[in-house]
Amino acid sequence: MSKSAAPAGTKRRCISCGAKFYDLNRQPIVCPKCDAELADPVTIIS
Repeated sequence: MSKSAAPAGTKRRCISCGAKFYDLNRQPIVCPKCDAELADPVTIIS
């Protein structure tokens, strides 16, 4: 039996450190690894 996970937002890549993460539909978008606020976020499509 499997459950559907709740949507985690859009997958992003930090322009400062390159970390990949989900934005969790939050504004502003902040990298969880380096705490950089992303003004022009990069969306990862894959």
